[in-house]
Amino acid sequence: MLFETLKPNIPNFSIRMSNLTAAVLRPQIPLIDEKIARYNKNYNQLANLLANLDCIEIPQSLCQVVRVANSFQFNLVGMSILQIKDFISNVTERGIKIQIFGHGDNARYFQNWQYSFKKMPELRQTDDIISSACDIRLPLSFDTDDINLIGYIIRDTLYKMLRKENRVDYKEGLTDNFIDIEEVISKYDGWTSDYDLEHQENGWKILLNHTAYTITDYLPNDAEILDVGCGTGLLGTELYAYGFNHIHGIDISEKSLDVARGLDIYKKVYRAELGKYLDFADNSFDALVSCGVFTRKQVPVNTFEELFRILKTGGIFAVVLRVEDEGYYDIRIQDYCAGKVLTEILRKRLCVLQSCSHDLLILKKSA
Repeated sequence: MLFETLKPNIPNFSIRMSNLTAAVLRPQIPLIDEKIARYNKNYNQLANLLANLDCIEIPQSLCQVVRVANSFQFNLVGMSILQIKDFISNVTERGIKIQIFGHGDNARYFQNWQYSFKKMPELRQTDDIISSACDIRLPLSFDTDDINLIGYIIRDTLYKMLRKENRVDYKEGLTDNFIDIEEVISKYDGWTSDYDLEHQENGWKILLNHTAYTITDYLPNDAEILDVGCGTGLLGTELYAYGFNHIHGIDISEKSLDVARGLDIYKKVYRAELGKYLDFADNSFDALVSCGVFTRKQVPVNTFEELFRILKTGGIFAVVLRVEDEGYYDIRIQDYCAGKVLTEILRKRLCVLQSCSHDLLILKKSA
């Protein structure tokens, strides 16, 4: 406690170099470039993970600066002081230490430099900026999996904070049975204007983030992935954040595809009707991913036959199924498992909506 009261009043000169430190340091000099590259690789990976979040702004370095990124800085945008405190508290509980530049425990906060001023200046604009400026240490011991986990926790925490309290899952409800394919097209064409916002407010992005993060355990970043029923690109956005950059998309709604094209994350998107022939060669993809498509009987079960034709042997099928559909699609998938076409390697229950639950299945094509 005594040291804490003295810190703001006594400058820290950080005179720490000893003969022993110098002796240990000198052999490290030839490794400087290698270490800088490793620091910057981790930084760039985390920057990609957080760049497409609306409530995060990542400051750009000046062109004259050569970065040695042993830490990561970002600003929280559009969040109150209370929300920022909740965010820091939540990520800290999950093992990530984030410092706020404008907090009393940060040595870079000017109000902690009481030894420099006879009278503490009022710097309101500075206070406003640094009250939402965050800093994360990035030790060299962190690897790709560590950075993915940090990104996952931050995304998950923010999505949970942005989910509306006392919400309904869908303002206009969802159709249990469509009359024909034209009704499906009409539904999704007319939904594009507020589709993304509605799926942020009801918590669906929490599930999408979890799905994309889970897939990192099974696929390399250069895997050829087909986003089945990609819609406006919500799942593709999560996959892209985790470094997957060979993503294709198919959907029945041309207006939804127009939105997905504008994201510039898909190699190409195609209009296609599930249950009919798909214009891809056999064994085209390393993975098929699908969230919120195989639900409420809105696509025919014969869709699987065509999908597995274009999936490579050994490829991954990641699909989210609605539990309340009482096995409508799951039973058919289990038939493929019984026939040794698929092998189930993961099943996890996810509960993010109020009206229903979902199972995330990861399956591997065996033959």
